[in-house]
This record gives sequence, structure tokens and C-alpha cells, in this order.
Amino acid sequence: MRSIIIVIVFFLLSSCDSNSTDPPPPSLAGTGDSSIQWDGETRRYQLYVPPSYDPAVPAPIIVAFHGQGSDSKDMQSKTDLDAAAGGIGAIVAYLDDLTGDWAEGCDCAQADALGVDDVGFAGAVIDEITASYNIDSRRVYAVGFSIGGLFAQRIACDSSSRFEGVVSIASTMSVPLSTNCAPSDPVKVTVVLGSQDPVFPWNGTSVGIFSVLSVDAMTSEWITNNSCASTPVQRQTSLGSLPVATSIYATCEGGGAFVLHRVEGGEHFWYPGTGGLVAEFVAGSSQ
Repeated sequence: MRSIIIVIVFFLLSSCDSNSTDPPPPSLAGTGDSSIQWDGETRRYQLYVPPSYDPAVPAPIIVAFHGQGSDSKDMQSKTDLDAAAGGIGAIVAYLDDLTGDWAEGCDCAQADALGVDDVGFAGAVIDEITASYNIDSRRVYAVGFSIGGLFAQRIACDSSSRFEGVVSIASTMSVPLSTNCAPSDPVKVTVVLGSQDPVFPWNGTSVGIFSVLSVDAMTSEWITNNSCASTPVQRQTSLGSLPVATSIYATCEGGGAFVLHRVEGGEHFWYPGTGGLVAEFVAGSSQ
């Protein structure tokens, strides 16, 4: 009888100890509302973990930045990024801005004027996710649309030691950012832009204190920053029904690269199939 009582007590104590010390595992698939405290503010994001995520295998992470007047949920629902990320087992964090824009380094956005540290916010989100999921720190990427694309280029300029590469969609680079862009490490940059984009014209634009480079000037900026050969490899592809002329500058020092996808006749859109380009970029960067 005494031995039976000892066994029962041991079982109860073991059960209590297990319940009190083992945290519940994070959800291994799906989307969730998330937030962190950063720089005195509550900053929010959507986290997407695809069914293909395997906790035993380090996963790439994509940090996504929406356009002006949008938010994380809107970007997630209106793009094909979830499906594309699932195909390569990548986790996606869709971040929300704080002021209606991103601190993209132009000194013309409200976030810049208020000193919002969006670069630090992105890094803090990566740290938060890495604490719960098996993230490959060598495969961290940024993707941005419109003004989010401008900010993705700032990520490339200011946080190349953390981000392997960025994809800037329907945007170029602000002129003020270009004067201060000095990546500490080689970085892979891909730009997707319509030849008829009215918001970020191919030949650049300047309105008041807001100005962006032409595509030629932006290309020169990145092949100089990455010490790339000036002659690209040319390729013809398509996005939806629109033809795409792709210029690949991959002969660069230290592993950097610059790829330009010119969507012929394209305007200011996230084109069908753009998520596939992002997945191709992430998968290719890891090889």
C-alpha cells in the first residue's frame, strides 16, 4: 500500500511540474494578429505560418510592408504572397505602419519627421518570431509595395547586415535616400515596376519635397553599391497577361545582386504572379 501511495504522489507531482513549466507550443500554421512594444508604442503585425513550415528545418522569413492608405491585413488579402511563401516554407510577417506611411528616408514622410524607427521595428519583429519559430537568420527578406517598396529599399541601405535581400514592388528609390545609401554588406535587390506607373514614373518625379530617382539612376545606384558588372543578363518573362523584360546584374562582389523587372505597359499594381517572383527570389538567394 505504501508503495502505491508513493507512486500516486510522484505521478501527481510530475504532472503539476509539467503543467507549470512547459509553455504551450506556438501555432504551427495559420494567421494571427500580433503586436510588440517598440520605442514606446504598440506596433502591430500579421503573422502567417504556412502548413509547409517544418519546425525541424530552419525557415526563411519575409517581412512585408504595405502601401500608403493600406494595412497589413489588406496587403495579405490582396496579394498572392501567402501562397507563394507556402511553396517554399517561408514565414511571412505583414507589418503595420504607425503614421500612415513608412520612415523611408526621404525626409518628406510623416514617419521620418516624427523620428519613427521603422527599421528597428522590423528587426524587433524578426527577433520576436525567431524566439518562437525555427528561423534561418541567413534568409531574412523584406518585400514592400508602393511606399512600402521605398521603405524596403531603405532596409537594403540601412540593414543589409540583417537582411539578405529586398523586393521593391511598384516603386523606385527616393532621391534623399540615395544620397545616404551605404549598405554595410552586399545585398540582393529586386525591383518590379510598370513602364506606365503613374505614381512612380519610370523617368522619376519631383513634387515639392518628394522626389524619386529614375529607374536608370536607381539601377546605377545599386550596381555601384554592390560593385556589379554594368552589363546585365536579359530575360523575357510575363506577369499575368503583361510581358516583362528582366535585367539581371548578378556578377557582383561579395554576393550582392540587382534585378529589374520592367512590366511592359504596367501601371501601379501588385501584378498576378508577383508572389511567385518573390518566392523565386528567396529560393534563389538561398542557393
